[in-house]
Amino acid sequence: MICPVDLAHFYYPDWQGHIDDSGEGIKMRPSSDEGFLQAEVPKGQYKLVVQLVRGKGEKIGAMMSLCFVVILIGITLADYRFAPTRPGDGIQRRASA
Repeated sequence: MICPVDLAHFYYPDWQGHIDDSGEGIKMRPSSDEGFLQAEVPKGQYKLVVQLVRGKGEKIGAMMSLCFVVILIGITLADYRFAPTRPGDGIQRRASA
């Protein structure tokens, strides 16, 4: 017999669940009332493992962020290298005796 169990996390499509000992996959869905995570589990006593895996959108977003950081570092270095004056230029220093 399958029993629905509500969990105290909001539903997101990339939630995955399984029973620890057997590795049997558990169907995850949103609860009808508040949008929390609901697992359909068989009756019995066991350890239920639930995890949120990185979805395709998150992976694409992480790659885009990395690309923009690399571009920003490149622009900053190019600006520093080709700037007409650099920090410290024009400052007169005393010759040490």
